[in-house]
Amino acid sequence: MEASTEKTKSLNPACPVCGAERTDPASTRCENCGSDLSAIKAIEDFTNSLLLKARADIRDRKYPDAKVRLEVASWMDPQTALTAKLVGIEMLENEHHYSDALAQYEEIKATGMDTSKWGVNIDEKIRKLVEKLEIEQAAKEHYNLALHRSREGFFTEAREELYKASDLAPYIPEIYLLAAKVDLSIGAEAAIYDDLARFRQLCPGDPRGEQMLLELEHRKHAARIQMDQVFFAMSFMLFAIVVIIIIAIIK
Repeated sequence: MEASTEKTKSLNPACPVCGAERTDPASTRCENCGSDLSAIKAIEDFTNSLLLKARADIRDRKYPDAKVRLEVASWMDPQTALTAKLVGIEMLENEHHYSDALAQYEEIKATGMDTSKWGVNIDEKIRKLVEKLEIEQAAKEHYNLALHRSREGFFTEAREELYKASDLAPYIPEIYLLAAKVDLSIGAEAAIYDDLARFRQLCPGDPRGEQMLLELEHRKHAARIQMDQVFFAMSFMLFAIVVIIIIAIIK
């Protein structure tokens, strides 16, 4: 049985005049027809600089800037569209959008494009993303069990499940929001602030974190008022007892 070979498309740019593949992208002339490609080379250099800056933006977590650079690069030079897509998938992985990243890698694989020159092994990327999605699914199962346990009032068991979930997927914000609610129920005040700090770090614009902090402060304020009332009542009773004793002595 003959071994099958998968055809792959080249990422080398083509000459716009004769259509021949340019084996030396750095050259300003077509190796086949001799056409001047200096203007095209300038565009390619500029779009490549955009892609490099987009990668730097991704490393610095400047995702909006990276998206703009990728869009401009793809618009200016369709040849860079695949490269821009590969860089964009890096951003999806960094943001833990593994399902979207997997779908895009599978799209690229379906085209038969050879991405090895960019250091991207599609099969390896897909394998690793599948593993990450399996781990994420396991974390979500622990989270769902913790949610169920907390609704039944078994807060200690719920907290144990949340520990397991956060160990597997520490980037899921819902884990820490539920942990804050569970810790609030069992009175673990210090842990609540840690949970909310992590939640707000992952979701800085989500109002639920602020609402939980307000609820915590409201409970602390109510507890202080209750303690003051108890202290006043006990002080009054002690004063009354002292007065009664003094009157009894005088008589």
